[in-house]
Amino acid sequence: MDEKRNVSTTGKSLFEALMDDLHAGFLFISTQPFYLILPVIIDLIVWFGPRLRVQNALGAPLELYFKRVLFQLPASFRFQYTAAIRTVLDSLDSSNLIGALSFFPGSVPFYFAGFLPVSSPIGGAASVEVPGIGAFIGIFTALAVAGFLLGIAFYATIANRLLFPSERLTIRAFWRTAGRFALIILVGILAAAVFAFPLSFALVLLFPLGQIAISIFILAAALGLLLIIFPFLFVPAGIFAGLSLREAILVSRNLTANDVIGNVNFFVVSFVISLGLRNIWQIPGADSWMTLVSILGSAFITASLFAAYLVRFRTQLHNTRKISQFLARFSTEEDTNGK
Repeated sequence: MDEKRNVSTTGKSLFEALMDDLHAGFLFISTQPFYLILPVIIDLIVWFGPRLRVQNALGAPLELYFKRVLFQLPASFRFQYTAAIRTVLDSLDSSNLIGALSFFPGSVPFYFAGFLPVSSPIGGAASVEVPGIGAFIGIFTALAVAGFLLGIAFYATIANRLLFPSERLTIRAFWRTAGRFALIILVGILAAAVFAFPLSFALVLLFPLGQIAISIFILAAALGLLLIIFPFLFVPAGIFAGLSLREAILVSRNLTANDVIGNVNFFVVSFVISLGLRNIWQIPGADSWMTLVSILGSAFITASLFAAYLVRFRTQLHNTRKISQFLARFSTEEDTNGK
């Protein structure tokens, strides 16, 4: 391959630019490990704290709801979905409402998000039963909002230190950032609701064709979603940098377009690192003290990859500005010589 085609906007090879970004992110967190305190504390609370069970609050209402839904379906569909519904109902017995801390995108990252422990090295945790649906909605909402705000605080603190080393994160800037991310989540929910019906309708039409046709359709839909999302991958960094939502979108589209291959490589490698190490972190059982290593390792990797993401944003933004200034100066000199 021609070496000139394998060069990023930094003037370095794609591999060198990728390694520089990752190295800078990991170095930043390793020299300032206090950024890991918040996710580690959340993990310890989830690990050793009481479980908030929802069996009594949701078991009977959900079972009644599913019975009504199944009654309206044809006999063949009713038979296929009965086992899946029973699995959902049985899972309520081992559920933990504390998991609502990770409900929203951008919530505080912690190791146990998505697979809450049912035991610990000191034995089973105490259980607190949520009394009813009203209490469930209130506690769930409070935990989800708290997790979201803690996540914004966590990410904004790292972003402020990397992007504006001489400035402190203000309360006003924090709430402005949280508001913009809340708007993004709302737009995402509305978009998901809009596309959910046609996608569901398409799956129903493909159902008689078999599992292969459904799998191909899901793969194509996932690839299409990735293509739609890719130009907006730097929007969060732009918002943490203090840009308005419109400015963040414009900047993100320009940065992703200027170095498509380099950005694809960066996000793919970051995803592989995160997913691969997460599988390793899950090797110790929740009843083993070795899970402490998993908690610390998960927090370090998450924070370091986010820092590397901000470093890449900062570097690309700086280089894009330099290129724009050069082109503007070049155009001015050309106009002057022409006159």
